[in-house]
Amino acid sequence: MSKKSNYLNILKRYSEQENSINTKLNNIINSEAYTDDYKKEARNKTQDEIKQLKDKTSQELLDILHMALNDHEKAVTTAIKERLENVNYQTGINSLVASIQANAISVDEWKNLGQTYLIDSVAVKRINKAITECGNKLSPLTYREDKTEQYLKQIENNIHTYIANHYADDKLTIVGMIDFIEKRLDDNMAYYE
Repeated sequence: MSKKSNYLNILKRYSEQENSINTKLNNIINSEAYTDDYKKEARNKTQDEIKQLKDKTSQELLDILHMALNDHEKAVTTAIKERLENVNYQTGINSLVASIQANAISVDEWKNLGQTYLIDSVAVKRINKAITECGNKLSPLTYREDKTEQYLKQIENNIHTYIANHYADDKLTIVGMIDFIEKRLDDNMAYYE
């Protein structure tokens, strides 16, 4: 099972279990068949049950997130190393910079040529420096920052703020997290647009 599927299953299970616990409590509270003391005891028991559920769920979710962050960091490091060691890739950057400096690239050609390097911050800086120094009409590249770490840390913050916090109302946050994860994260929990 993928990290994403596992994460979503845990999150959905948590939501269902919390709703079930709260429904049972509401049935007791709204019933005239129980005494006020019993209702108070049921309320306390429910709070303990939800607290345990939140603790267990938040730890499971954090474990998956930390694994995803670690895997992502390894993948980014490997990709950077591979680009630096790839002679053809480096030759391509050098050739592109030389062509920019020689004003040998038209604006129409530029639309496609620079796209290869958008995820490489070092290459984008070198290329943009060449464009600026030459004063030609090419548009500088915009580095397409990898936002995976940023979004996973935001999800982690949401877990601490809403799920691990025993007193927080997390229903809307969980719906939002599920929607975001389903639409914007791949099976390894990496962000894509």
